[in-house]
Amino acid sequence: METKQRNFENQLKYGKEFEDTFSRFLMKHGWFVTPKYLFAGEGAPILIGLNSKYAIPDIDAAKDGQRIWVECKRKNKMKFHPATGYPKSNHICYQMVQKITGDKVYVVFEDESVGKVYGNWLDELEKHKYKEMFFEGKMHVLFRYPEAFKTISLVPNGEGATYKSAPSTSGERSRGADIKKTAWQGDGMAVRPDRTPERTNAFSAMSA
Repeated sequence: METKQRNFENQLKYGKEFEDTFSRFLMKHGWFVTPKYLFAGEGAPILIGLNSKYAIPDIDAAKDGQRIWVECKRKNKMKFHPATGYPKSNHICYQMVQKITGDKVYVVFEDESVGKVYGNWLDELEKHKYKEMFFEGKMHVLFRYPEAFKTISLVPNGEGATYKSAPSTSGERSRGADIKKTAWQGDGMAVRPDRTPERTNAFSAMSA
């Protein structure tokens, strides 16, 4: 029992590292964030109604009168299926939080098996659903990889450079560079693209 608890705590710590990395990524683009892990000691924050309640995504972010939710997943894609995903119960919570608040949910994955960070809006993921599958004691919802996702680069292109391929509600598909490897640098993750990223403000097109 003690070993299971220790493994669970290690898994939480592992996930929080990516939440922190992505929170700082958002802040560098002028977003204000409320990371859920700040309140983990008191239990995971939930959206509570009279007869129901739903777990909220990892990050609540706001900028210029706009608000979004970001769910951070630190996991590898499946080995024998062209897909990745998460428990269906989580998916239902994200859908309900988006419906109740009217604020879009973005799901982002850090995948060490391919050395990439990728994600997309919840509504876009729905368009690329692969299948539902029961494993690890839970029903999971899976999305096609790589079709369902946009690559995100978390490394600036030298001094003064901005980031590209970040979430955009404009609906346009990103032309982000393919990523070859992941480099771990000090306090966070760095992903290096195989060519120079464009010097554009990737979050300027973000709108609710």
